[in-house]
Amino acid sequence: MERSLDGLNTDQKEVCKREENILLIACPGSGKTKTLAHKSAYLSEKYKESDLLNVFLTYTNRAAFELQLRLSDMDVKLSKNWCGTIHQFCMQFIINPYSIYHSRLSKGFKIIDEFQSEKYRKELSEEKGYGRDLFDLTLEEKNDVDSAYDELLQRNREI
Repeated sequence: MERSLDGLNTDQKEVCKREENILLIACPGSGKTKTLAHKSAYLSEKYKESDLLNVFLTYTNRAAFELQLRLSDMDVKLSKNWCGTIHQFCMQFIINPYSIYHSRLSKGFKIIDEFQSEKYRKELSEEKGYGRDLFDLTLEEKNDVDSAYDELLQRNREI
């Protein structure tokens, strides 16, 4: 198992050997991805027979991709390790498996981003005669726009 810790400093080795979940925060270029890749290799080596999945959440797609590349380079089984963003995690492990049980999601859905959401809200506010500046709305107007927004998302099968 120590072979999977080669090339790490003392602090990085300590992180890899910890049994509990960890939150690793550090500046760019400090070795976070390297440490996570080695931790995965260490856990995979230590628990060869385990069916448990190691989950690594990152802030960006780029970091998740880099971690997957490093795991591949270290011959770590990707089938026992999942890397991605919090949004990807929610889609794969929460929304997709249980969407069939929710009437709003069971016939398919599309995820919209914040820009589309903002565009919808501004258009709805303008259609209702409130103007496009959402910050100037009264509470009643905001609630009216929010109701129309929810109805639009349901019609378009969007979340």
